[in-house]
Amino acid sequence: AGAVRDRIIQIFGIHSPALMYQQQERARIEQDRLIREQQEIEFKESLRRDQERDNAIRLQEEAKQARVDERIRRRDQRQARAEELLARRRSAGDCLPVEPDASEADVVRLSFRLPDNTRLTRAFRGEEPLSLVRDFVFSHENAPAKFTLQTTYPKRVLVTDEDAAVTVASANLGPAAVLMVKDEDPYETDTEDEEETEDEE
Repeated sequence: AGAVRDRIIQIFGIHSPALMYQQQERARIEQDRLIREQQEIEFKESLRRDQERDNAIRLQEEAKQARVDERIRRRDQRQARAEELLARRRSAGDCLPVEPDASEADVVRLSFRLPDNTRLTRAFRGEEPLSLVRDFVFSHENAPAKFTLQTTYPKRVLVTDEDAAVTVASANLGPAAVLMVKDEDPYETDTEDEEETEDEE
């Protein structure tokens, strides 16, 4: 029995360095595997964060560009409306007949007060339609794009689309009258002012 024990001890003594090396090698390989797995996890996490950051930056840039494009679109629309309105004003002014002399018979002298307190004055023949009165006011650069004319006292609406063909004489304005120019679409002007403020910002 003692000989067998000694033999076993001798065998393990001979092979123990090899066994230890194998165990250490397996441990090293396992450690390397765990390190690579951890590195891969960290790489994927870093890549995910980079992608999220890039996506956030891209979305911010797209939103910024969309705002710029929208401001440009609104500006172009305002410019187109302004040019179209200017052309209509010029056309209305060009179609006006020569102002009659105050010495002529049946002449009515009208004064107009615009919303911005601008005052206009012009004489009209009694047989001329109220549409000419409206065209005269509309041709002025400070006149609203859409408006009605109202007498001061008694207060009544004078010029609408329905009665534009009525003559000045039949409107019973007398030899002279003061008419108020009432803006029928003030919201559009306010909105454009707000948009211009946004564009400046």
